[in-house]
Amino acid sequence: MRPTISPFMFMKLRHRFNKYIKHPTQLGQAFSSKLWKCSWEHIDKILFIVFLLLVALAVAVAVEVPENIVGCLKELLGLSKKGKYDVLKAIGFCIVGVLLVLQALAANKRAKAMEDATKNTEEGQRQERLKNAIEHLGHKSDSVRMGGAYELFHLAKDTRDLRQTVMDILCAHIRQTTGEDEYKEKHKAEPSEEKHKAEPSEEKHKAEPSEEIQGLLTLLFMDEHDIFEGCSINLQGSYLNGATLIQARLKKANLREAQLQEADLNKAQLQKANLGDAQLQKAKLGAAQLQKANLRWAQLQEADLRHAQLQGADLTATHLHGGILMEAQLQGADLMAVLLQGAYLSKARMQGADLGDARLQGADLRETQLQGANLWFAHMQEANLGEAQLQGVSNHEDDYLSSTGFESRIKNRTGKPSDLTGIIFAGGFQGNPASHELPPNSGAVTGTYTQEEAEQWIAEYNEAMEGVPSANDTANDDSASDSDKDKED
Repeated sequence: MRPTISPFMFMKLRHRFNKYIKHPTQLGQAFSSKLWKCSWEHIDKILFIVFLLLVALAVAVAVEVPENIVGCLKELLGLSKKGKYDVLKAIGFCIVGVLLVLQALAANKRAKAMEDATKNTEEGQRQERLKNAIEHLGHKSDSVRMGGAYELFHLAKDTRDLRQTVMDILCAHIRQTTGEDEYKEKHKAEPSEEKHKAEPSEEKHKAEPSEEIQGLLTLLFMDEHDIFEGCSINLQGSYLNGATLIQARLKKANLREAQLQEADLNKAQLQKANLGDAQLQKAKLGAAQLQKANLRWAQLQEADLRHAQLQGADLTATHLHGGILMEAQLQGADLMAVLLQGAYLSKARMQGADLGDARLQGADLRETQLQGANLWFAHMQEANLGEAQLQGVSNHEDDYLSSTGFESRIKNRTGKPSDLTGIIFAGGFQGNPASHELPPNSGAVTGTYTQEEAEQWIAEYNEAMEGVPSANDTANDDSASDSDKDKED
């Protein structure tokens, strides 16, 4: 009786047949790949079968078999002129070879099994260590919590795949701990007790983080190691007033809305960090690396930024009243509507910076290099302009925005004279008419700058940008958040 095929099975087979008819090479490829995979997975079994066949062949040759069969075997093994024992000898060699291969395969399987078992054991140990460390991190005792933090640190040191996880856990611990009202109350600045109680005084004890939080900051960002290099850092909203972060590794860190008043960030690596809305009053940022950093709406009153690297940074509407920016590098920075009243900017390098609507009343701009900068509607009443370099400055915001990047901005103003018509040098408030004329005897230098000077500034800018994380990096790279845009609107 002829076997029958169900309609469903028939349709399934036809579908597969049509698939391979459309792509005829796939049939051969699929067959060969499956055959190879199957052969490799069962190579030990295949070799064992070959071994049995060789043994059977040896037995067959050893016993009396028809002469024509022995002759065929001799010819096949290249022994047509030799006797039966030579044939057996050749077969013996083959058997020994197969046995050796089988032994090697067995040893390899044992080694692989041991390796898998070791990996599973190590993975289980890592998970157990991670669990115990997290439990210790939630303990009531400061010393136990710090011990848990070090457990996590050593786990990250041993296991690369867990480094971002450990960083996330410890940053979350810092945010949670410092975000508690009790912590903030305990570690805020207090009035000095040395002053007489009846005397009103603004003198305060400096705010400082707890030993636990300072220890974590030191462990993660200041100790000499590269365990967390490339990991994203999220300390948004952390209460870190008075913290010591000298030479801290905080590239692309999310420090948005963090409180860092009077913190010591001298020489900190903050390239492309997000410091939008951060509280940095009286902070120390001397020689800090802040290239391409986001400082929109940050509070930096009386902060010390001397020698800081701020090339290409976004300081839109940043509060810098009384800030110290002597010899700071601000080439190509965005300083739109920045508040710099009474700030110290002597010898600062601000070529190609955007200072549209900036407030610079009473600022110290002696020897400040502003070549090619945009000073549209800048307020510079009573500013000290002694030897300020104003060659090629622009007064048109549209001209500045049309040039993308520092290089194009500088090249765009090369050879063009200074345009001071929109700058407010005097008046402009309490009903007094604004004066757009450079004050007599101001000492400011106007005119043009040369192509050679422009190329030198561009080379210096590019050199300063070499240590800045690239756009392909995965850390916090947003230059401004939605709330920033809402404030601008």
